[in-house]
Amino acid sequence: MADSNTSKNELHNPSSPSPSPALKRKRNLSFAVITSIISKVVNTSVQVLAMPIALHALGVARFGVYSTLAAAIGWLGLSSMGIGPGLTRKIAEAAAIKDTNKENQLISSTFFMMMGIVLPIITIAFLLVWYGNPILIFGLKYRPYLHEIRDSLSLLLILFAIRMLISIGEAAQMGYQEQYILNTWGALGNMLCLVSLFFITKYLPTVLGVILAVNGANTLARLLNYLILILKTRPYLRPRVRSFRKTALKGVIGTGIAFSLVQLAGILSNDFSIIITGRIMGPVASAHVGIMMQAFYLGMGMVAMISQPLWPAIADAATRGEKQWIHKAYNRAMKTTMIYACTFGSIIGLFGKYLVFYWYGPKVVPTFWLHFLFGLYFILEVWFHMHYIFLMGLGSIKKASILILSSSIFTLPLALVSVTYFGTAGAGFALVFPPMILLTWTMSREFKLELNKLELETID
Repeated sequence: MADSNTSKNELHNPSSPSPSPALKRKRNLSFAVITSIISKVVNTSVQVLAMPIALHALGVARFGVYSTLAAAIGWLGLSSMGIGPGLTRKIAEAAAIKDTNKENQLISSTFFMMMGIVLPIITIAFLLVWYGNPILIFGLKYRPYLHEIRDSLSLLLILFAIRMLISIGEAAQMGYQEQYILNTWGALGNMLCLVSLFFITKYLPTVLGVILAVNGANTLARLLNYLILILKTRPYLRPRVRSFRKTALKGVIGTGIAFSLVQLAGILSNDFSIIITGRIMGPVASAHVGIMMQAFYLGMGMVAMISQPLWPAIADAATRGEKQWIHKAYNRAMKTTMIYACTFGSIIGLFGKYLVFYWYGPKVVPTFWLHFLFGLYFILEVWFHMHYIFLMGLGSIKKASILILSSSIFTLPLALVSVTYFGTAGAGFALVFPPMILLTWTMSREFKLELNKLELETID
C-alpha cells in the first residue's frame, strides 16, 4: 500500500519504474477533471445555444412534444439493468491485477447479455409504436402530432439500441479511469450536435430532425470512440462468444440491479414530471417543465465532471483498503460541489424566469414557484448524488437505491394531484417534497457506516 511519502518520492524520481497505484489514480483523476471541465464548458455552450434554436424552429407545442418523447424513451434504459457501474467496478478490479483474460470475459459476457435483452425489447417497442396507439399514453392533446411521434420514436429506438451496446465499452473505460477519453469524445459530439442543428433547423425543422441533430450527433461520436477502443486501443476487449461466462455476470448484475432502482427513480421523478404535466395540461405546459429540467440537467452536468471520474477512483481505493484517501476525497468533493450547488440553485430559484426569458424567449417563461422549486430541487439532488457516488465506489448501494426509489414512488401520486391543482408549479413541488423528507439525512448516514467498515489505512 502506498503512503504519502512514497507518492512524493515517485513524483520527483524519474527513474522510478512505475507510478504507485495512488499516484496513478491521482494523475488519471486530474486528467479526468481537466477534460471534464473542457467537455462541460463545450456542452454548456451547446445546450445554451442548441435548445433555443430547437424551440424557435419547432414552436412551443412541438418543442413540448420533443421534450415528452425524450422523457418517454427513458423507460427503455431499465433494460440495461444498470450493468454499467457494476461492470466498471469489476473492470477496475481486474485491471488492478492486470488480468486481461478476465477483462475480456467481463466485456463479452455483458455485451451478449445486453444484446439478448435490448433487441427483443426494441422489436416489441417498434410494434407498439406502429401498430398501437401512442396517444393513449401521451393524451388526446398530442393527437395532431401522431405521425411525427411515430417517426421520432422509431429514430429514438434505433439510437437507444446503439447506445446500450456501446455503453459496455464506455463502462470499461471508466474502470480504467480513462474518463478523460470519454470527455474528449463527448465534447466533439456536442460540437457536432450544434453544427447539425443549424443545418437541420434550416432544411428539416421537425421533431425528427431535432432528434437526429441532438441525439444522433452525440451517438455518432460515442460509436467512433467505441470502435477505436476495440479495434485499436484495446483489441482484447472485442466481444467474443467463446468468452461468455455466466459467472462473470454475477457481480455485475448484482450491483446493476441496485443501480437500476436509481435509474427507475429518475424516470419516475424527472421524466414523469414532464409526461404527467403534458398529459394533464398539454404539450405547451410540458415545454415549461421540460425547459426547467434542461436547466437542471445542465447544472448536474457540471457536477458530473467531478463525480464520474471520482467513483472509479473510490472503487480502486476501496479495493486497496485506503480509507484515509476516501475520507479526504469525500471532504474535498462535498465542499466543492455543495458550494456550486447552492450558487447554481439560488440563481435558478431566484432569477429563473429572467434567465429563461433571455435564453428561450417570452413564450416559455416559467412561474416563480416552478423555477424556485427547481432551484431547491437542484441543491438537494447534488447532495444525494454525491453521497450515492461514494457509496457506489464503496460497493454498497442497495439500501441507498431502495431509499431513492421509495422517494420517487411518492413523487408519482403527488405529481398527479399537485399538477392538477397548482399547474406546472405542482410538478416542482412533487420533485422536492419526498426526497427532502426521506433522503436528506439518510444518505450521509449510509456513507459513514460503509466507510467505517473499511480497514484503517496504514500510515508510516
